[in-house]
Amino acid sequence: MLSINDVLQCRNYVADQIHYLSGIGLRLTVNAHLSEWAQFLKSAPENIGVNPAYDPEFCDLHPGNSFWLSLSDTNGEIVATIAHKYLVSENYLAAFVGNRMWWGRHPKLESTTEWSPELLGSNLLIAGRIGHHGGLWIHPNWRKHGLAGRVMRTCRAVALPHFELDWMVGTVFQNLYEKQYPTRIYGYAGTLKVVSGYFEETQTKETVYLEYISRAEMLRQFVTP
Repeated sequence: MLSINDVLQCRNYVADQIHYLSGIGLRLTVNAHLSEWAQFLKSAPENIGVNPAYDPEFCDLHPGNSFWLSLSDTNGEIVATIAHKYLVSENYLAAFVGNRMWWGRHPKLESTTEWSPELLGSNLLIAGRIGHHGGLWIHPNWRKHGLAGRVMRTCRAVALPHFELDWMVGTVFQNLYEKQYPTRIYGYAGTLKVVSGYFEETQTKETVYLEYISRAEMLRQFVTP
């Protein structure tokens, strides 16, 4: 159960981030409709695509179970964004293998994704109220400014008290995993290889890792001096 102090801890963290971002000329906004996020990313510079996990065309998403954050500059132009959705699951890894994360609007009869032996043999239990965020995009002119980790943690601090999350998860490809982005930049507590071969989402061969962090571990990140 979240305590009042837990909620205030998250709120204080967000307030600190708003103050910092304002100091470098950026404004943080919480946006309700992921259809707008998907539309924006389709024309965003140097974006590799729109993740169907956060696209209402493929998943049942609405303001009651999802949101997206944006950072805008002094001209009102979006320079960074991330999407978040929430679900309840008795076993998130089972929901993951069932393709509920990417194609959640209706059941699929089959899957061609090659799940990793690490995933199929894992005893990791991620269950309860789970936040899933991704679709992180930073404008090329604002990369190497530390925004990726800051946006990721701010998304957690917004989502955790609102949805009373037990866990937060995400996914990364091999290139970011090798650079230790999940733990070093994004602040996740652990990773698990979940795809090693054909990946239905990209229709190519990939190595994909699940990133995860528990409520207690998230709250420790939000401790301010």
